[in-house]
Order: sequence, then C-alpha cells, then structure tokens
Amino acid sequence: MVSYIMSTTAISIRLDSDIKKQFDELCKAFGISTNAAFNLFARAVVREQSIPFAISLNSSESERRSIAAQKALSHVYNNCLQKKLMNGKQQKLMS
Repeated sequence: MVSYIMSTTAISIRLDSDIKKQFDELCKAFGISTNAAFNLFARAVVREQSIPFAISLNSSESERRSIAAQKALSHVYNNCLQKKLMNGKQQKLMS
C-alpha cells in the first residue's frame, strides 16, 4: 500500500454567522465536516479551473442561478436524508 502525506496549510475566512450556521448544518447532514466541504470546493475549482457556479452582475440571472443551485442542494440534501433513513431501516431489519 502506498501512502501519500500531503502538506496542509490553514486559512481563515469570514462568513455571516447565519450562513455559517446553515452551512455547518448542511455539511453535517451530508456527513462531512465544514473543512471537508471547503476542501471539496477548492479541489473542484483547481480541477475545473473555474468557479463551480456562475457569478453575475445581472441580478435576475444571478437570482435564477441561485434558486437553481438551492434546488440542487435541496435535492442532494433530501437524497442524503433518504439514504440515512433507508440505512437505518435496513439495520433495524438485520438486528
């Protein structure tokens, strides 16, 4: 087995406290840490060489894309909850 040791560095960011709370709750629902979520984001940006969502000065376009992103996250969140519920039911049946 080959083991790779990655060099890491700490960063500090500022977030609105309500956004941070919501983000932390979503990460927990996804089963990942906030740190892991930021790492996923950073890796996606580097891999794709772009921000994984549109940034627009056009407020109506920005709002439309924001709503679409929120719906997509809600879909992912609901799927995660559904899988957790199904896993819990399967574990009860196996007991």
